[in-house]
Amino acid sequence: MIEEIIKEFIKVMETQFALSISEIITLIVLMINTLALIFVICQTCLSKKSLHATKQSIDEAKRSRQLEVLPKFTWVIHVQGDLERWYKDLSNKKKQLEEAISINDVNALERISKESPRDPSEVGLSRFLYNNMPSWIREIWISGAQYYYDAASPLSFLWKDGKANFHYAEKWIQERGRESIEAISTLLDYLHDMVPLVILNTPAGIDEENFLRD
Repeated sequence: MIEEIIKEFIKVMETQFALSISEIITLIVLMINTLALIFVICQTCLSKKSLHATKQSIDEAKRSRQLEVLPKFTWVIHVQGDLERWYKDLSNKKKQLEEAISINDVNALERISKESPRDPSEVGLSRFLYNNMPSWIREIWISGAQYYYDAASPLSFLWKDGKANFHYAEKWIQERGRESIEAISTLLDYLHDMVPLVILNTPAGIDEENFLRD
């Protein structure tokens, strides 16, 4: 069907406009490129509309989540603080190990090894908070603690039998340390702007109980 249309088009161009075959082919290619450009423009417009709709949906979901957690927004602040602390600690450990490897500092590896937690309870999560905070924020909290412990605990292997293990330090930086730092950073993104700033900045000069009456 398309071949017949092209042949008919070429015949018309030859008879009506006295164009050569090469000129006709050039014209056809130009038309095809123009149609392709129009298609790309249309596709781009549709993609922009789709992205806008997706962003709007995400914003609405975030706003809905914000309203849901407002009565318990202190949990969000607490969990965010722990995640930031774990992220900072692992990032500092990674930086210290990189510096120690560069100058062959065995004392740094011994110190970091002794600072590493040996038991999950040393991460120090409160059972009361765990039992009382909303389930969705609790899962983020526990996930962050597990990623932190998974990276921090093996640091004890940096020093064993009075010897520094630089090979393991390099492996930790490239694998477990990097992976946990990235994971905790992702968890922090989930909490970003979860509580509206207008709520976080509420004046605290008067206790909220003073606004209530029986």
